[in-house]
Amino acid sequence: MDGEDGPKILEVKNVDFLRFRGSFNEGYSDRKWNDDDPDNVLAPPHIELQIQHQFMLTGRKWGYIAVLVGGNDLRLIRRERRDDIIEKIRACVADFWQSIADNICPDPDIHRDHETIKRLYAVSDPRAALPEDSHAEVQDAIAQAAAAGEQKRAAEKVEKEHKARLMAALGEVELAILPDGSKVSWKTGKQGRTMRLTPAKEQVDDAA
Repeated sequence: MDGEDGPKILEVKNVDFLRFRGSFNEGYSDRKWNDDDPDNVLAPPHIELQIQHQFMLTGRKWGYIAVLVGGNDLRLIRRERRDDIIEKIRACVADFWQSIADNICPDPDIHRDHETIKRLYAVSDPRAALPEDSHAEVQDAIAQAAAAGEQKRAAEKVEKEHKARLMAALGEVELAILPDGSKVSWKTGKQGRTMRLTPAKEQVDDAA
């Protein structure tokens, strides 16, 4: 992409409307877009780093993140080269390749990498033994996981009780929108009726 400031980078993203507005949160709040300020829309960090990495590789100074919201609502976000960020990228890349050379396994992110770890150790070895220096960590993890399981079962019981209250109150009603902005839908499909709940915004903010 060329212009008055010379060649530029154009990074195009197609983004769901709800995700762009930050209302489609699946527990990855750092991967949301932020358009609170129309003149300074912030992309998720991995996309901001992606365009800086492209500046590093191409030597270019300016670029745009072109966001197609819902596939047809175009937003252009201008970005300039940030040498401080680029130096951090270079350092992280150097550290990564040094860890490969030293055969050092990275520490897992236990909040994010459950499925990755599960696939990594998909096959057990009946001859393997747990090292003694891992005993304390494993004992603590067992206790914490068991306690979390008990809390989950208790929460599921409470959830079922309150959903039973909703079912009794709704009866044959398919959708109810309440004065505080909360709503409940209980629609009939191939697998029977499916209930979806949307709490009031104030309740969501308080929980956050």
